Amino acid sequence: FTSVAAGVSWFFMRKFGVKNELSAEAFLVVWYVGSSLTGVLLRYTLVRHEAGEPLTSRQRWGMLFTSATNLTAVWLVMKALARAELTFVQPVLMLGRIICPIIIGVQFKEVKLRELRPIQWGALALGLIGAAMIVIVRLV
Repeated sequence: FTSVAAGVSWFFMRKFGVKNELSAEAFLVVWYVGSSLTGVLLRYTLVRHEAGEPLTSRQRWGMLFTSATNLTAVWLVMKALARAELTFVQPVLMLGRIICPIIIGVQFKEVKLRELRPIQWGALALGLIGAAMIVIVRLV
């Protein structure tokens, strides 16, 4: 389901980003209002035990931060798609999807690089090799 939703959102971001039928800001407002209404609808139509415990204040602030970060990222992607070819934008985004989780894991989740197992080092090395290949292909 997530792949379908991501594909649909990419299609519309590309469509509206290139043709400028709708500004990035207007698209994001519509997208988030629709998502919020769907979330509220799901929250209040679920049976009480399926909905889970009420969120704490810290969790709400975390959601606000995550939402603002996501909103900014989608806005930047739409602006990039409006200004550059997809063949340039997509590899840059892929590179970010490789590097950012590593940085987040090391900085915020306190992943100790010294404690990684050999298989984890191998996966990290493959990811970094893939990122290097993306950069090299874009530069050539």
